[in-house]
Amino acid sequence: MDSDDEAFQERIDEHVRNNERYAIREAFEFGDRLNLKLYQKEECKILRLLYRPHGDEPLTEIDWAKDLSSIHRFERFVNSVVGFHKGSLDLTGRHQYRYRRLVARWMRFVPDVVNVFKHAKLVRVPVMMGDGSPFIDLDGNHVIFSDYVVDPPEIRERFDKVWRIGAMKLQHIVDRTQNAMVYMSDHPIPVFQKLLLQDLPPEIIHEIMQLSEQRDARRLGSTSKYFREVALSYVYHLWTFDMPVKLGEAYQSISAEEKTAYIQAQARNGYRALLEEIDFVLARPEILNSIHILGLLGMRYGFVRDMLNLDVGSQEYMDLFGHIESRGSLVLERTPNIESINLTNLCLSPDMLQAISASHKLRRLVTSSCQMTRSPNPLQFSFINATLSFSSPETLSLWALVESCPNLRFLHILPSDEVTSIGPDAEIRERYNPFTSLERLILTRFEHLDILFFVQWLREAPILMLTHFWLEGGRSGIFPLHTVNLLLALHTAPLQVLILDGLHQAEPSLLEQIAALFPYLRGLTLFYRDSSRQTRTRSVVRWPHASWEYAPYFRGFHRLEFFCWNFEVHIMEMAFHRTLQLFEEDFSRDSWELEDEESLADWNSVARVLAVNCPTLKYVLFSACPECVISRTPSGGIVVTGGEREPGRKWGRQHMPDEYLPLWESDWEVVG
Repeated sequence: MDSDDEAFQERIDEHVRNNERYAIREAFEFGDRLNLKLYQKEECKILRLLYRPHGDEPLTEIDWAKDLSSIHRFERFVNSVVGFHKGSLDLTGRHQYRYRRLVARWMRFVPDVVNVFKHAKLVRVPVMMGDGSPFIDLDGNHVIFSDYVVDPPEIRERFDKVWRIGAMKLQHIVDRTQNAMVYMSDHPIPVFQKLLLQDLPPEIIHEIMQLSEQRDARRLGSTSKYFREVALSYVYHLWTFDMPVKLGEAYQSISAEEKTAYIQAQARNGYRALLEEIDFVLARPEILNSIHILGLLGMRYGFVRDMLNLDVGSQEYMDLFGHIESRGSLVLERTPNIESINLTNLCLSPDMLQAISASHKLRRLVTSSCQMTRSPNPLQFSFINATLSFSSPETLSLWALVESCPNLRFLHILPSDEVTSIGPDAEIRERYNPFTSLERLILTRFEHLDILFFVQWLREAPILMLTHFWLEGGRSGIFPLHTVNLLLALHTAPLQVLILDGLHQAEPSLLEQIAALFPYLRGLTLFYRDSSRQTRTRSVVRWPHASWEYAPYFRGFHRLEFFCWNFEVHIMEMAFHRTLQLFEEDFSRDSWELEDEESLADWNSVARVLAVNCPTLKYVLFSACPECVISRTPSGGIVVTGGEREPGRKWGRQHMPDEYLPLWESDWEVVG
């Protein structure tokens, strides 16, 4: 097909030859971004099927997926040539150089099609059923399959190989080619694009850069001096320092004694590469001034550290990785516009803490498996959003960092199974309570002892400013006693959004209690676990009572706009008036069709019952289906839309604000 398609296919083929068990990244990302060409989105789905890893087996290559992929390439080739003559094509543009390449290939393609067609004859074959009987259509006629058969077959095989046609019917190829030639004959003059990207107003160019992926902004910036100047602040907006440690296949074949030396050698190579990258950035002020989001990740050498049995902060660790923290501190000192920092597997030295404290534009700090050495000088930090991931008892030292954030407004705590107690020591707890300034709090995978600790800490706060609270229970879930104590501890907060994930108690009285304690609540999410053996919340479970038993308790909510639960509407509980008619007729009909107002999964009816009892309700979301959007007519009638999968529509939320149930925890971060 066209030259760009051929080049892309060759890269995939080469990757498959060299990497049997690793799917090509480009094939998976193809089509995820802006679709610049015809059929790019459809082809992406086929490529993901065609080139995907299958455990320890080689990459799967599915014949029918190959055929579909070739159809998309053929249709794009024909429609691209015709599109130039129509004056309407795709986002790649109708440029003259592209047309010359397409027409050159088209002029070679047409004679090949004519040559194959010369050696073809039309064959009609009746379609047979599996039992050998003829297939009959609705009109009572035999279904006939017709196509051209090429003799000798080598001519068709050679044609398929050259043009990557696959098993496409020759009749379709000939018809599409003839139609394209007729249109080009009627409209012989191609219509080239007159306005280019650089002709757009500067503010639109900046908007394009902002919405583009970083690598796309870099590619666009490399095309001209003008785009380079515009792209500069977007190309380096995000910079992540990561230390590559490539074990390779040799690691699997060496002995256990050799692995330590091998890993250490690879770690040193990655360590030198990281330092070279840091020095490269430090020598370029234009990059430092453009960085707004900085990542210093030690995730990979955290794995190496575990393999080498190195403790963070030990002398052996400092000999191998000691300069990374100091160089990272220099980067922080020299990036005046830094707004967000992501640190992983680091020992935060006093110098690095001082650099973070001096970053007055900093609004977000994310740490994962980090620990810190306290600075001898008192420090204050300006960030208002913090995410702390605790992976070991040593990482709990980061509570001293939180203590120095007087303006902290968003906090996300994420412990691992290795941490038995997640709270700070008694000394910090006596002099500091974060809940006096926090507005949004997320506690993820909390076990029952940690829940009890934070409930008590909430009670000790002289005033609560929390408007958003999200608790996700760990393996043990959220016990009924914890639920009651937590709600009582939060009752003085001006809570607007509440998410409880992992409840072991879901009686209707829970709704009554929440409505009484939080009169300003606008969003409520309740996820129930119907068994104490569940260690993770399921998307759909059987709640203790029927939906209509919960509905009356929604009368206590006077501002609630959103409600989400993992309630299962079971098919056996659905009853329609038509069922009664069938009983009366003694089921005399062999079959029947559902009317428009009937549904086997009647989510909308459940949402309507809740809306009748809560006049302010706008969205009801069952975690297994799209949200139900509720509106009201001037006469007071309730209209529920959504709730069922529509053609071409994805599952999940479509209209509701992410604030009520964020797709990502970071959606709750405070902007300011």
